[in-house]
Amino acid sequence: MSTTTNFFLAILWFFALTMLSISNSYAWTIEDSFENGTLGEKILLPGPVEGDAAIDAQGNTLYSDEMAFTGNRSAKLTITGPTEDELADPTKDRGRFGSWGARYTFPEKVKQGEEIWVRLSVFFPADFDFTTNFSLKFLRFHVKEEDGTHLGYTDIYINNNLSLKYQNELYTTSSLVVSVEDFEGIFQVGDTITGRTSGATAVIKVIKSDKSIVYDSEVGAIKRYEWIDGSKSGASAIVTLLTSNSVNDFAETNLVTRGVWETYFYNVKFGSNISTVNVWKLVDGKLKSLLSEYTDKTMNASTDVADAFLLFTYWNGGATKTQSMYVDDILISTERPAEINAPKPPALN
Repeated sequence: MSTTTNFFLAILWFFALTMLSISNSYAWTIEDSFENGTLGEKILLPGPVEGDAAIDAQGNTLYSDEMAFTGNRSAKLTITGPTEDELADPTKDRGRFGSWGARYTFPEKVKQGEEIWVRLSVFFPADFDFTTNFSLKFLRFHVKEEDGTHLGYTDIYINNNLSLKYQNELYTTSSLVVSVEDFEGIFQVGDTITGRTSGATAVIKVIKSDKSIVYDSEVGAIKRYEWIDGSKSGASAIVTLLTSNSVNDFAETNLVTRGVWETYFYNVKFGSNISTVNVWKLVDGKLKSLLSEYTDKTMNASTDVADAFLLFTYWNGGATKTQSMYVDDILISTERPAEINAPKPPALN
């Protein structure tokens, strides 16, 4: 074999190794069956901690041997009901962030064009009450800017009727809520609003009757907690919340079921242009697609990152009572789970 041929083969081998290294540079998995750990203690990360991996917000999420999907143990998640003081003052926040569920910080951040997979099995007792003032946060991916600035969540909720809801809470959204207390003047339809900090602009399309919610077709880069000013009206207000019009209820024929173990899969391929969202559930041993190749914008910019998965962690409006449920065999990974072995999700039938 000539020296020239050897040289070119070496170059090809180098590029092959380089591409393999790039494609696998962000591959990682967090997997836990909760078999190891001290019963009655808060769950911890399984095995050796790698990269930025961490767990927090798992206040009442404990190792338990009361129920198990596989093996002998699971994680028992308990949410507490309202106190007497909270019942007397309905304005108090009863969501109890961090008191149940958990937040898993990824070993490495997930970037544009990359995807994340979650698989877990859940058991809700027969008398579990899902009632919220909206829907129950269930499976959540956190997205932020490259510098760490919070952007929002790509969520799967459990509705009060036990169907599911997809909602993209990223702040590339179609509506914003302003503080009534810090509301100066009256905005007008057609006003161009400008963020004092971000400098972003948008044109008001609709204003609700209480003047506290302003809808716009493209809010763009307007930030939460900044002041906005109306060019025509001269009105000003602080943005207290930005919400998404990317909402989709689904799984009306495959409701969350109490009293049995159910296994869910949640997959998002992230991007600031077109990205996809999938949800599956094992039903009678068969994989059912509940939300298939749903397209949405899951990042604002190509430099944004997803850095964490949140399991519950907050109860909108507060739980009606103190109650528990169980989670087993959780997997969070940048690689497709073995159970999802088809190029496309199986059709719902």
